[in-house]
Amino acid sequence: MQNEGKAFDKIPIKLIIPPDIAMRSYADLQNIESLSESIKEIGLINPISVEFVDGRYRIIAGHRRYLACKKLGYEEIKAIIIIAEENVKFKIRSAENYERQEVTIYDEAIYFQSIMETLKITQKQLTEYCQKSESYISERLAILSYPPHIVTGK
Repeated sequence: MQNEGKAFDKIPIKLIIPPDIAMRSYADLQNIESLSESIKEIGLINPISVEFVDGRYRIIAGHRRYLACKKLGYEEIKAIIIIAEENVKFKIRSAENYERQEVTIYDEAIYFQSIMETLKITQKQLTEYCQKSESYISERLAILSYPPHIVTGK
């Protein structure tokens, strides 16, 4: 990316402002709750991306992570401070939201099964580990018993 600069830092939450144009028009509160629980348990894995504007930091990418950390009462959040042209900032925001590939329910089922086998845990323990309901886990694991043509569509 041309004319781009990056710095890593911890930013005071009180100095962060929402993005000018948010990728989502609303924040799904249940997902924010789930994300908050994950961050509380294992920490913030990916920092948010911000730009410095008038003594504050505007979010470029990571609005949901910011909301989750704010909900947890964090005073600071890991951030990448980006200095870039406006078009580059839009590319960053788009890449974060569009370029990631969603996990299929079949892949999720295989993953859950692998966790159970690797950690030698029960389905009930898996619900606690993944912070998903028992019915959610059961539905995913049931997919593994479906005939291959139903799962793959071929």
